Amino acid sequence: MGPWPPPLPRRWSGRSLPPLVGRQRQFDVLEEVWAAVERGARQVVFVGGEAGAGKSRLVAEAAAMLHRHGVPVLFGACLADLGRPYDPFVEPVATLLPALELDRLGAEPDQPPASREARLRMLRLITDSPGPPGSTPPVVLQPALFNAVTGALVAAAGELPMVVVLEDLHWAGEGALALLRFTVERTPDVPLLFLVTVRTAPPDLSPHVGGLIADLMRLDGVCRLDLPGLTTQEIVEYLGRAGPLPEPAARHAASLLRDLTAGNPFLLGEAFREHASALAAGILPVTSVRAPETVRELVRARLERLAPVERAVLETAAVIGEEYELRLLAHAVPGGDPLQGPAPSSRPIDLVFAALEAGRAVGMVEWLPGNGGLAHFPHAIARQAVLELMSPFDLAAANARVALALEEHYPSAEGRVQRLAHHFSDAAVLGYAEQATEYLTAAADAARARSSHADAAELYQRAAAHALDPFSRDELRLASGSAYLRATWLRRARDLAEAVGTSGSPSQRLRAATLFEAASWRSNAQGPRSVTLLTSALAQAGDGPPDRDRILATAALARTLAFSERAGDAAVQRDRALQWARDHDDPALLAEVLTLRLFDPTPELRDGRLRCCEEIVRLARGRDEVDVLGPTAFFRCLGHYELGHPDALAHAYRDLARVAGATSEPYWTLALDFVTFSLQLMRGELAAAARSLAESTRRVAALAEAADASEGSLALQTFILRRETGRLAAVRPLITGEEDPADQWAPGLLALYTEFGMREPARRTLRWILDGDLDSRRRSASWPATLTFLVEAAVALEDRGAACVLLPLAAEHGGHNLVAGEFLIPFGSGDRLVGALESLLGDPTAEEQFATALAMDQRMGSPLHQAATLAEYLQHVVRAGNDRGGAAALAAEAAALSQAHGLVRLTQRIERLWPSGPAQVAPARLTSRLTSRETQVLGLLGRGCSNREIARTLVISEHTAANHVRSILAKLGCANRTQAAMLAVEQDLTTPTR
Repeated sequence: MGPWPPPLPRRWSGRSLPPLVGRQRQFDVLEEVWAAVERGARQVVFVGGEAGAGKSRLVAEAAAMLHRHGVPVLFGACLADLGRPYDPFVEPVATLLPALELDRLGAEPDQPPASREARLRMLRLITDSPGPPGSTPPVVLQPALFNAVTGALVAAAGELPMVVVLEDLHWAGEGALALLRFTVERTPDVPLLFLVTVRTAPPDLSPHVGGLIADLMRLDGVCRLDLPGLTTQEIVEYLGRAGPLPEPAARHAASLLRDLTAGNPFLLGEAFREHASALAAGILPVTSVRAPETVRELVRARLERLAPVERAVLETAAVIGEEYELRLLAHAVPGGDPLQGPAPSSRPIDLVFAALEAGRAVGMVEWLPGNGGLAHFPHAIARQAVLELMSPFDLAAANARVALALEEHYPSAEGRVQRLAHHFSDAAVLGYAEQATEYLTAAADAARARSSHADAAELYQRAAAHALDPFSRDELRLASGSAYLRATWLRRARDLAEAVGTSGSPSQRLRAATLFEAASWRSNAQGPRSVTLLTSALAQAGDGPPDRDRILATAALARTLAFSERAGDAAVQRDRALQWARDHDDPALLAEVLTLRLFDPTPELRDGRLRCCEEIVRLARGRDEVDVLGPTAFFRCLGHYELGHPDALAHAYRDLARVAGATSEPYWTLALDFVTFSLQLMRGELAAAARSLAESTRRVAALAEAADASEGSLALQTFILRRETGRLAAVRPLITGEEDPADQWAPGLLALYTEFGMREPARRTLRWILDGDLDSRRRSASWPATLTFLVEAAVALEDRGAACVLLPLAAEHGGHNLVAGEFLIPFGSGDRLVGALESLLGDPTAEEQFATALAMDQRMGSPLHQAATLAEYLQHVVRAGNDRGGAAALAAEAAALSQAHGLVRLTQRIERLWPSGPAQVAPARLTSRLTSRETQVLGLLGRGCSNREIARTLVISEHTAANHVRSILAKLGCANRTQAAMLAVEQDLTTPTR
């Protein structure tokens, strides 16, 4: 096992580096950052700049300085060529593994031995090279792998504050970016410094990398440190230290060099190397380089000084990489026919060594210390310039030679499969397409097994481009589309599915059409195309016994027909697919078909969703089927909320959180965000709901381009949150009352008119909706929101005609809660709407509806729903005018709840209904709502007992005690334990006899 702390990376050791000048401000920032790390706060510094700006040099200098003071430094880098999944974390993990395996580092708190060994297996999967083409790599879910990496870094930083250098993030794949986000977000209090270099000038910086940096900048301890070009005075200092040049000569040259190099440190160093003698004589050659893009001319001039064989060796080295091994280079140098493999020579190593020495003399080669026979280019942009100067044929031929040498002589080389995939792909034009397809597929399989789905998708797509026969090409396109679907890159998945759906074999067309529908059902605009592709593929499949592909395509057709409001056709296909699946005797297939049925928006199916979920869970029991367990968890949340089952809802929510955590798939993470927001809203936790909404908004923005994500769903959540907190005033100037409901989402427009008291526009819009196609609206997932807004408008306008129309529609939801869309907004009990309409129509049973609704609200532990029901009940009593004492009590109770939870809209409504001000609610009326056990718990709260003391006194679990406390706070409308304790004292509930 290597020493701990580990030595500095070899690339930083023993190199002759140019002077480092002009970066004092950046070092001052890094000094402050490190002080924060020593105080226990994780810090991230993105060191940015153009190629050659000195990013790596600055980071190396800072890391070496810290290392000299005993700080562990881990190093990892991304490759410009095809890298491994999760580069640049592979090398840091490989450095940590020996110490972790021998328990030389600490462990995370409360980590059992079994969990520790599982995490070690995860870490080995990151560092292990994938097997040969055709092998089946072990599959690991992304969050488990991410937790293992984060846990390893936390364990190491627990021993000593630590630095992790991640170089060239601009070349990172999607998996690596996701891992960096995960680790940074979960280590705020860990003494860990990430130094990340990234090119910030186009075309190097991708939108994904730029988006990640911008997103992480919202966190504490994350900053960006951009490196400008050196100033004229700093160049004077550089020339004085590098030459050293006399100060007059340095000043004469500095201003012109600043203009010619834009202060780029790499170009400055190369210009000095090229013209050191002339500069020392005070002469500035006019041929000096100007800017980074002219490195090619500088490199061309140096290559022309080499003999042809020396140049060929250097070109082959550039194909291998920025860093290369002499033995591999010797196997790959050209000789005879470049397509026949390595040159036949008894001592090719001598040729290589001599050529590299010649390259070193012109500044194109640097030796790395140690006995490994390693050399490298002075900078990545120098290597890139060599590649750009090669002809397409020479470049392809060199890649072929390197690939053949790797394949024959290096069976266990680091990153072998990915390197072979890259080199054979770049040599495919010379007849290596089959090998390119083979190794790209193996690299894609490895990325997919490690849940790096976007990276896998791109690799499968590259493999498809080299496939020699149409069937193989389309199989790889389907694999790529499926991986893009996993990564929620829905548009790319659709493009690939459509290509196969119009050209593949009958079986491939079925799978392609099913894939297209899976990537499309969230977008109504794609419904007609889904129907066309599925219908055509099923027609071509014939009428024989249905196989798995045909059954799934039929189930997918049923779902897209339902979303296209073709309920009758959807029912035919749904029943057919379900019967075929049951006859097929394949539990996994039946679970998939039933899962597709869950998403069907047909109202008649909603009551059977929970039963359907139970069957799916039984079918999937014993298997890690997140594709079916995710939907069942979500629809159980939906169903148990609608039925008013709070305990079952809590259990389903925990399952949904596990699925989102186990997959890290954006769809399930966003679904969890929506449910979380809804639960916080109904509990009156408005500040927490606002934070959840902000997080959802960030996720939707990140998904908007790739995944059909829109802010329409967030607009409804934003409206409701602002409405309940009294923050709609900013919208009022935008509403004229002349809006055309046909151009808007009419129910939302109606809700705004109602809130702003715009009676005539509200009346007109209410009638417009009621005179329209209500049946279509009832089949929409937004119907609960539409119905709620319609009832609220009818009651506010005292429109009895509208109430007569709406009452039977609201009565359909009696005994249930209403929730809009994919758990976007919880509206509470349908009985409240029925009661409000009956009250308007003078029906004496309205009071019974309010009592039923209030019981549901209390059972759900929702202060928001309770306050809304109490407000409607108060309006009913005020309208009846025969129970002033009851009205005062209702006003007091509703006001207490609303004020305790910051429900501004409801507070204002109560004040309008009872302008004399609510009387103090009788404490006895409040405490009468508690169970006997809750009354005991309230008494113990009044005595200042903690949850643990309550549990010990009543011989219950601490978890149960906490649940009782939450229920008490909700029922009594108390904002915190202190308010509840004061009420217990007022009611004399604190004596031990009670």
